[in-house]
Amino acid sequence: STVSSNQSGDDNSVNAAQFGNDSASIAVTQSGGGNGAIARQYAVFGPYGPSSVVGNAIDIEQAGQDNNAYVYQRGNNNSATVTQSGSNDYATVYQTGDGNTVGSATQSNYDTAGEISTLNITQTGADNTIGSVTQSGYGAATGSITITQSGSDNTVTDVRQAAYGQPSSGSIDITQDGNNNTVGYANTLFSETSDVTIDQSGDNNIVTEAYRRYGNNSSIDINQSASGNTVERAYQSNVSNSTVDIDQIGMGTGNIANVYQDGTDMAVTVEQSGSDNRSDVVQGPGIFNTTATSIQSGDNGTSEIFQLVDGSSATLDQSGLGNQSSIGQGDGNYYGPDLTANVTQSGDNGTSTITQVGDTLSATLIQAGMMNDSVITQTGSNNSANVTQGGMGDYSSITQSGTGNSVTVTQGPPPAP
Repeated sequence: STVSSNQSGDDNSVNAAQFGNDSASIAVTQSGGGNGAIARQYAVFGPYGPSSVVGNAIDIEQAGQDNNAYVYQRGNNNSATVTQSGSNDYATVYQTGDGNTVGSATQSNYDTAGEISTLNITQTGADNTIGSVTQSGYGAATGSITITQSGSDNTVTDVRQAAYGQPSSGSIDITQDGNNNTVGYANTLFSETSDVTIDQSGDNNIVTEAYRRYGNNSSIDINQSASGNTVERAYQSNVSNSTVDIDQIGMGTGNIANVYQDGTDMAVTVEQSGSDNRSDVVQGPGIFNTTATSIQSGDNGTSEIFQLVDGSSATLDQSGLGNQSSIGQGDGNYYGPDLTANVTQSGDNGTSTITQVGDTLSATLIQAGMMNDSVITQTGSNNSANVTQGGMGDYSSITQSGTGNSVTVTQGPPPAP
């Protein structure tokens, strides 16, 4: 069966429902303001419960201001598309079942500055896909995208926000509950406040890229619970007063986090608990007053921080067996002042390397446990290196070149039980 509706003018409405049909379609086109479209495709309840509809499609297109679109589909292998061009639009898509698709959901506003658009998508079931999700506008625009997927093997392919003008703000919130889920690309481009939040609970989930470019006061928050999860790239570029926070919590193997930043007054925090974890943080070049913190509690974790920044600090805190850490601040092409590196390792077989280039640098290393190694290299003047090791078989090497530098090394017996 097929429903097709075309309306032009203001304050029109469509309410279309299809029950228990396969390969059915609803297509709605509205131009004007204050229009509403409701499209529903769902099961018929019989003596043995609800039937499942398969292969249905809904397509809603609205042009104008203050429009609303609502899509509901129950069943498998259904598809939905929503397109809104105007201001202060609102769209909701809800799909329950397996193998469903939101091909595209688009909200664009280039006519009226300062309006708000809201987009909500919810999928429950397995093997569901959300394709392209886009909000765009200009001027003092505000946008919000909320995506929720419950089930395994679900995919969010591409989510983008952009507003060309000042000030503007937006938010992207993605929640996935299940195993083997993927967020491909989440990007927000606003001149002022913008936040990307991704929550994944389950094993072997992936965030390919969370990206923020230009503007101020932005945040990227990624939370993954369980094991085998990956953040391939969390990236902020040409921004200020902004943060990246990644939490990978859960005993298991193979959690990975990679963070890149360039801007001013930036902060990164990565926290991992479990076995075989790895984090890499790169900040710079050309940024000032940044901090990077990596906390790993578990076995065989590896953490690296590399900074090309002025007046910034790096902190590594590792507990567990076989941990390795590396901090690099400055290089042959960059000579930065006022840099601080702090490393704490509590556990066995940890290895720490700190390399600093510049003036007025500080390196502090604390290792507790057996067979720990420490290597610190400082190039410049008025720098300090402090090492405290408690355990058997510890090794400390410090190399300084320049004037006015200082070294303090303390090695002692293992702590009493």
